[in-house]
Amino acid sequence: PLHLHWGPWIRAGYPVASFFDADGTHLGPAFPTRSVQLGSGVTVARRVTLNALVEHRGGHHLESATLALLDLYANGGEDVIAPEAPENAVYAADFWRLRELSLSWNVPTGSLRALPISAATLTLGGRNLWRSQSYPGLEAEAQFSAGQVYGSQTYFDTPLPRQVTAGVNIHF
Repeated sequence: PLHLHWGPWIRAGYPVASFFDADGTHLGPAFPTRSVQLGSGVTVARRVTLNALVEHRGGHHLESATLALLDLYANGGEDVIAPEAPENAVYAADFWRLRELSLSWNVPTGSLRALPISAATLTLGGRNLWRSQSYPGLEAEAQFSAGQVYGSQTYFDTPLPRQVTAGVNIHF
């Protein structure tokens, strides 16, 4: 067996980067075993278009040094910088997320006659507007260190930002 960063292991017969408890019981893999993306676009009356992308990842686990450390503090533990997260800090990390949503409106060409514009589209969009996750921490997609290729661990990471955008596409 090969112990990776913090909790994941490589052990024969198990997925690479798996979590195990103190008794050697397999808790689950660090990488998703399911990945689903559902996207669609609908145009109404050639003027309004709604696009959406929903994503699911599941079947994997995430180790939370954040929750382990907060639990340690809550129970009167000593101040430590980077505790070895115990197996009870490994959680299922399944999630669903509304990854993208946009609404576009093609401006009627008749309203553009007075301008040197042949077409215009106004768009309002958003990213990461909604999520549902089994992980009890802030973010099931958080990662302590992007350099830890086989890790799946958080340490006071922030959630993915919600973004709202507006755009104008003009053709001359």
